[in-house]
Amino acid sequence: AGIFGAGANMAFDRATLLAIGGFDEALDTGPPLPGGGDLDIFYRVARTGHSFIYEPQFAVFHEHRRDLAGLQRQYWTWGLAHAAFVMKSYAADPPYRPRFRRLIAWWFKDQLRHLARSLLGRRNALPPRMVVVELLGGVVGLFGEYGRSLQRIERIRKAHT
Repeated sequence: AGIFGAGANMAFDRATLLAIGGFDEALDTGPPLPGGGDLDIFYRVARTGHSFIYEPQFAVFHEHRRDLAGLQRQYWTWGLAHAAFVMKSYAADPPYRPRFRRLIAWWFKDQLRHLARSLLGRRNALPPRMVVVELLGGVVGLFGEYGRSLQRIERIRKAHT
């Protein structure tokens, strides 16, 4: 979500959410796609010309991952969710497809830059395994994860009707 905020701490005007179709249930609902909803909602709000307000007096506190395996899973999820969001948006927003192609290329180049910094032992670099799992999550996200999540949501809906 980057420049717009964090998914853990966001609020929207109800009319704005209704106008853009609300949150995408295929994102942030657990496996196979436990993330990306914040990226998607911020993108759609911005793309439709709505404004953002930053309010620093509101804060959310959370617990960090307790172990390396949990942190590694988080990095995987970030890569997976980012790529799935990009593929969803690429399909849904044809005028912006060239920008999404550039975003994908930039993201992979940036991940490889992080990996090189890590392998060279540069200061403040992530451990190599975190970069690799985020990168691999991104690869998986490019190849159908959003579609699989849509199918899961449809199965859930059918089971509850």
